[in-house]
Amino acid sequence: MAVDFAATYKILVLGDSNVGKTCIVHRYCDERFYDTYISTIGIDFKQKIINLDGTPVKLQIWDTAGQERFRTLTTAYYRGAMNASPDVVKILVGNKCDALHLRQVEKERGEKMADNFEIPFFECSCKQNINIDSAFLTLARAIREQRENKASRFEETEKLKLERAEETKSETTGRCSC
Repeated sequence: MAVDFAATYKILVLGDSNVGKTCIVHRYCDERFYDTYISTIGIDFKQKIINLDGTPVKLQIWDTAGQERFRTLTTAYYRGAMNASPDVVKILVGNKCDALHLRQVEKERGEKMADNFEIPFFECSCKQNINIDSAFLTLARAIREQRENKASRFEETEKLKLERAEETKSETTGRCSC
């Protein structure tokens, strides 16, 4: 049975090598934790259809390689999405919050960075499934809100154009009466 979804959201998972990007994607999409490390080569892709507050939405999740040698390849995938669009929706995720001995960034520093960029911050654990769903749902809701705001602004602009065209038409018609 095919699922009819309302929208498709493209999500890019970006970050340095070995921070757990692939683990986050697998935990969210497959609902499994893999404790083996396999480096992503270039870019990988998964899909998940979610129920976003009663509306089915398809998430296309792109898992990028963190190694510098793949940087030119992976940036091609998000050039249109991120570099050209200042209003792209972002969240900041600190992974492996369960492994204190591996911590590279203190929670307060992550929160401060997120505050500076006015984006949500999540400390996550793929192993213990902490905040994985919350991070993706928050991101999906923000994308939906942004799309709704864009659509509303577009409708308002079109309405103004139509009103101006009607005013211009009536002014022109009124002057030409004989």
